[in-house]
Amino acid sequence: MAPVPEDEYLLLVNREHPIGRGNAPEDLTELSGTRADGRPTQTMRKCAAMALNAMFLELDRLGYLDRTSPDGLTFSVTSGYRSYEYQASLFETYKSQYMAGGMTEEQAIARVSRTTARPGESEHQTGLCVDMHDRLCATTEFEHSPVFAWLSENAWKFGFILRYPKGKEEITGYSYEPWHYRYVGRFHAERIHRAGLCLEEYVS
Repeated sequence: MAPVPEDEYLLLVNREHPIGRGNAPEDLTELSGTRADGRPTQTMRKCAAMALNAMFLELDRLGYLDRTSPDGLTFSVTSGYRSYEYQASLFETYKSQYMAGGMTEEQAIARVSRTTARPGESEHQTGLCVDMHDRLCATTEFEHSPVFAWLSENAWKFGFILRYPKGKEEITGYSYEPWHYRYVGRFHAERIHRAGLCLEEYVS
């Protein structure tokens, strides 16, 4: 089988670069690091899954998977691939929650859009990104954990970048998310890491 081109994993998905409803990876592979709380085993595209599983082996060797956070949880994957339909349902759920709290539909959509992509605009649909942390829910408090410090220095070695870094909100269009990592392959991850760029800057 021919090797995958280095640019295969540089697919840019955001509000300006959406993907269609029928865009679904054919090589989804299970992730061994899925949080053991009853959720389905999460998946990613094969190459990304293999790289993430390798990173989890290293985290385990270093003892990070035995440490508990203030919430009493260990580092694990909470979300991988999401279908167009799942993302649509998620966006509508969050919108309804804000509207139930008194916001208008327009206000609720604006508020949800700061942290949650609309269907077709989510990287999760590519099967190349993953949410992972050691908290009850995704929160910026994760940046204070030892495992986040390790990821900041080492995730690129496995082909991953922090997708929505602090200070790049105006460029990415999303709030800082220390739990959201994107697979781009080691070749590009090293260059993005060393230059301190976000994916939008690097691709352009």
